[in-house]
Amino acid sequence: MKLVTLTLPEFWASALINDDCSGFDENDEKNLTDFLTDRPELGACLDCSQESHFAKYHDANAYVLATSCLEFTFEVKGNAK
Repeated sequence: MKLVTLTLPEFWASALINDDCSGFDENDEKNLTDFLTDRPELGACLDCSQESHFAKYHDANAYVLATSCLEFTFEVKGNAK
């Protein structure tokens, strides 16, 4: 199984791990959905780090400005690179 680790907004954790967007407003949910649509190679989110850090630049910069981030580990689908 191939894995990839991405630095993503901490507030996405519940949505990525538990599929729970209940605390999101429409914009937050759209940004996460757009990110996942643009990264079709990402499979299930398997884990995330425990300690957050502030990051001006992270793997979701096109969707979320500078914020507290965690390291998320995803399964890579199929033959994606």
